[in-house]
Amino acid sequence: YESPQRLVRNPVDGLDVVLTLDAELQSIAESELDRAISQMDADGGDVVFLDPRSGELLAVASRAANGAPTSSVFTVAFEPGSTAKLFTAAALLSHDKVTPEMTVQVAEAPFRIPGRPAPISDAKLKPGSYSLAHAIEVSSNIATVKFGQLLSPEEHYDTLRDFGFDSPTGVELPREAVVRLPPPDRWNPADHGPSMSMGYRMQVTPIQLAVAYGAIANDGVLMAPTLVREIRTAGGEVSYRHQPDTVRRVVSTEVAATLREFLDLAAGESGTGGASQLAGYRVAGKTGTSRRVADGRYTETYISSFAGLFPAEDPQFVVIVKIENPRGAYYGGETAAPLLKAMLELAPVSYTHLTLP
Repeated sequence: YESPQRLVRNPVDGLDVVLTLDAELQSIAESELDRAISQMDADGGDVVFLDPRSGELLAVASRAANGAPTSSVFTVAFEPGSTAKLFTAAALLSHDKVTPEMTVQVAEAPFRIPGRPAPISDAKLKPGSYSLAHAIEVSSNIATVKFGQLLSPEEHYDTLRDFGFDSPTGVELPREAVVRLPPPDRWNPADHGPSMSMGYRMQVTPIQLAVAYGAIANDGVLMAPTLVREIRTAGGEVSYRHQPDTVRRVVSTEVAATLREFLDLAAGESGTGGASQLAGYRVAGKTGTSRRVADGRYTETYISSFAGLFPAEDPQFVVIVKIENPRGAYYGGETAAPLLKAMLELAPVSYTHLTLP
């Protein structure tokens, strides 16, 4: 029933929010991710496109196996595997622990660390002397762990923290998953350091990984990510416009350039990410493959990933691809890297300012 005393207020136009998402790039990410999940009979997947200089998210796609959209880019953490080896390299270079000529020995037998139950092994790698660059290129667990033993727990931990792990990115969403890194005074020297060197014993979200790789693309400077470009009044006036927000310098310009060289090798013909390459423009990046955890134990299923910079010479995109439990081939170089290539081949020329072949 109408109440005579009821106050009536006319509706007021609200504000318009302009997102950073590029419509064409978003469409490509969604359709190609759907295709890859179906083709691989995977449990789901995520794709992130990030502008490393502004922190703007250009495309965000998350899908379950049935095609339903999810928010797992922001809300589901995973062990990144070998994509995290680059942060071990960053710590080593930043603390002057290695030189280009320094090598470690990789034997055919698994590498055993006293006090660590499980040995560390490499798949399909020849024994020999490995530099840090070569260890990243071919994704050697043994070589990366041996180099990582040169770091103190504090040096390793501080580098991971500086890259943004252990804290939320601050992106404009109501919920964001954050998994805390164990503080260095609680590390088991035989376990935490070696495991984190190759991307285990730590968890990240795809958005955190994108932001961290964005710092490498952006000459060592970490930028805060954003989904909001502008806020406009009902009359069309801009009341807010996003300005790039610098969080901190993570590594020096020189170290960032060296890390990009490592990524260029890793995505080359001799690296694990060669399937990401386009004709005409180079992709730099790192593959990742990690075992999934259920009920506190590692399973025989996998998460495949690839973190890419495109183009390698002057990155305009950071692209993170994650595939959850692909059936059949499961290495990141066989699953996530080809998906990145497929998306970049369709990327809008008007946005990239590149003429793709």
